Amino acid sequence: MEQLMEQEGDNMDLAGDGILPQQHGPAGDGEETDPTQYYENRLNMLDSLRSTGVDPYPHKFEVAISIPDYVTKYSSLGAGEHFLTVTESLAGRVMSKRVSSSELFFYDLYGDGVKVQVMAGASCSEVAETEFYKCHSVVKRGDIVGIIGYPGRSSRGELSIFARKFNIALPVPPHVTQPENWELHCCCWQARVYACVKY
Repeated sequence: MEQLMEQEGDNMDLAGDGILPQQHGPAGDGEETDPTQYYENRLNMLDSLRSTGVDPYPHKFEVAISIPDYVTKYSSLGAGEHFLTVTESLAGRVMSKRVSSSELFFYDLYGDGVKVQVMAGASCSEVAETEFYKCHSVVKRGDIVGIIGYPGRSSRGELSIFARKFNIALPVPPHVTQPENWELHCCCWQARVYACVKY
């Protein structure tokens, strides 16, 4: 399954480069262009999480290493190499979400201007398979998320973290998924980010 994840990851990388058509799975980002509709959908999603006992705004997520330090620490990893016995925890902003299937998701996670790829597959997740799709289907571009997993590179050499646990530390505020809207909400939202993500 790990090899399948890497193969799918390579395909998604090619899609992102415009070499292959982008695959859209059942849990695409689903962003609405109408602000009112997006706002209502986002509130409904948060209410749905609360009704299942999930706190959409958890108090904090413990971070072991920053994304820039993670990239520096594991830059020597070779293509296809993994540290299965090593556990790291990262937090950052989702800037891109790619869906291969209901059991395989890819994210570009940014922190302090540096990117790392997140490979989230049901086969290596500690979340029950019945909950895996439900967890990832609500993730949106702009969300602050926390990842616990092991470091590695895809067969094409992209440095990644293979997620065992995936936590939405702070969902993006309603209709702030477009870059031009982020600055408007930056100050008040950043205060909540600091409260949720603890280094």
